[in-house]
Amino acid sequence: MKTLLLATALIVTACSAVIPYQPQSTMSFADAKDVAEELLLTQHQAWRPDNVEVTEKYISFDTGMVRRPNRLWGGEYPPLRKNSRRAYYTQITGIQLMSWMRRFRTWYVVTLLGDLSIQDRHVLHTRDIHKAERLYDALSSLIAASRVPN
Repeated sequence: MKTLLLATALIVTACSAVIPYQPQSTMSFADAKDVAEELLLTQHQAWRPDNVEVTEKYISFDTGMVRRPNRLWGGEYPPLRKNSRRAYYTQITGIQLMSWMRRFRTWYVVTLLGDLSIQDRHVLHTRDIHKAERLYDALSSLIAASRVPN
């Protein structure tokens, strides 16, 4: 049993790896915003948010509309509301570039580290390492710009 658990753990950990990457370029806020919006909205449809808003303080990911059932009042439904999550730059402590195997294909994932919920952490899934690196550079520039005193 121990051997089976050890083998399973090795297989699972061997499927993903952190790629050491340092930002290669600094971008202006406008350029970084455009790159981030483009890459996040053109990723594979399984992970693409419905809308992305990049501001000077946060990135907002809209993932559709939700309706909370109102069980107290006999089935009346309140209006739909936007299902939106924000990642504030002050909460982001770092960015990771990871690679992992899915269905025998290598995927690259840009992950935000910090005080974020699990849904907000993996923001880009792509098969192109250059797109992942570009988003890493853009996010690094956005975070650096937000920490410069005005």
